[in-house]
Amino acid sequence: MTLSRRAILACLTAFLWPNAVQAAPKAKELPRRTNHSSHHLKPTVVPRLTGNPLPIPPILDVSSVASLELKVETVTHAFIPGQSTEIVGYNGSYPGPTLRLKRGETITAWLLNALDRPTNLHWHGLRIESGSDGALSSIASGGSWDVPIRIDQPAATLWYHEQRPDTPGLDRPLGMLLIDDQDSATSGLPSTYGVDDFPLILEDPTFDADGKPIGQPTATSALIGTRGKTILVNGIIEPLLKVPQRLVRLRILNAARARVFRLFMDDERSFYLVAGDGGFVQAPIEIDTLILAPGERAEILVDFADGSTSLLSTPDAIDVATDGHVEHFPDSFEKPFRVIAFEAEKDAIASRPLPSKLPAPTPFGVPNDAKRRQFELRVARDSASTTGVIATINGKSFDPARQDIVVKRGEVEIWQFTTTGQAMPIHISGAEIYVRSASDTDLAAWNQSAKDTIFIETSIELAVRFPYSTSGNAPYLILCTQPELAADGLIATVVVD
Repeated sequence: MTLSRRAILACLTAFLWPNAVQAAPKAKELPRRTNHSSHHLKPTVVPRLTGNPLPIPPILDVSSVASLELKVETVTHAFIPGQSTEIVGYNGSYPGPTLRLKRGETITAWLLNALDRPTNLHWHGLRIESGSDGALSSIASGGSWDVPIRIDQPAATLWYHEQRPDTPGLDRPLGMLLIDDQDSATSGLPSTYGVDDFPLILEDPTFDADGKPIGQPTATSALIGTRGKTILVNGIIEPLLKVPQRLVRLRILNAARARVFRLFMDDERSFYLVAGDGGFVQAPIEIDTLILAPGERAEILVDFADGSTSLLSTPDAIDVATDGHVEHFPDSFEKPFRVIAFEAEKDAIASRPLPSKLPAPTPFGVPNDAKRRQFELRVARDSASTTGVIATINGKSFDPARQDIVVKRGEVEIWQFTTTGQAMPIHISGAEIYVRSASDTDLAAWNQSAKDTIFIETSIELAVRFPYSTSGNAPYLILCTQPELAADGLIATVVVD
């Protein structure tokens, strides 16, 4: 008999934490992703509200400058207070500045490579012409790259990062990218950056004794990705954020290489999801758990009038079906762990009311005769591969010279992805995407916005449309956001006529 992931995790729960208390279901509890535990296992000791002050990345409002200038370079950063080390960042910091762009603008983005190795730059979530995205480009040391970018999509929380799957550890520079529009300005949501509107970039490296991130590829990481032993938020361990004692907006990005975060508050208070990858949902959705795979984003509202609390996550143990049997890989965390603590403080500003509606974009219609495509994702051990693992989409590993899929600009298609070996996140660049169904569950809150990164547990069905044609030798990509699996070959090209 083959046990489901839920059953295996339940058994582990009973073994590891016999005195753990499962949270009572709330009236408005939403379905969880089926391949991950939905148990809220309360820690035996409630985390104290201590920690290191959370750094807020500086904001760079692109509308106020003639062009967007980014310099990728080696910077000095202290992930662990008192232990500075060198890491790759943008404009002198790690993470890089939070970029703020406005819908309707056309900007020139310029990147200077001050590293001693090649780099590139991917605008994760931007729907732009393929030639303006650098996911397959290579900028030599000392070289530069400049491209025009036209911003024509609704308000959303995106990110930008190097797209080289062979880059180990935390040597992947990154930062958040926010799009504003007229509707978001009048949405009634908290919107003062660093006051009641905060970016939270989540990572999980492993450090050496000198406080430097390590993460050289291994046989295990080639198969399941790299899950580290330390949680970072905005580049700092054990973060503490002081928040006003009112409604606060948190923009959360999972920038980990493989870890799936299953987030909940230590006092089990509910909160409200207001946006996903591609922008707002129709109205705030009350939830008590938020699940984000690598590359996914979400915006939530938390009412801190109820006082201080901490954001926790459960362990990310996984199972992989290979060679006819299931391998279990435990997480380095054996019980729920703290991601960030929030200390609520009174201020003179009155709390905003919770909006009843949000300016969500209208999903496009799906014609009855929409073209359907099937994508089968597989990861298997292969002694002939340089990594010992081979990953394929429809039986093929990545070849940048090959045209895997050709679609027509503006045409809506239905894409179904299936994976039998392990759950995995997939990013589709340049596309507008809506989830139609996922596995055998109702549509979860985090799948009710427009998307660009999809977590596939067993199967998922999407409505997909590309607003731009591809140009030159720059296709759009379907790729796994776990860099090790992408390096194993889990990438396909999309050409748009």
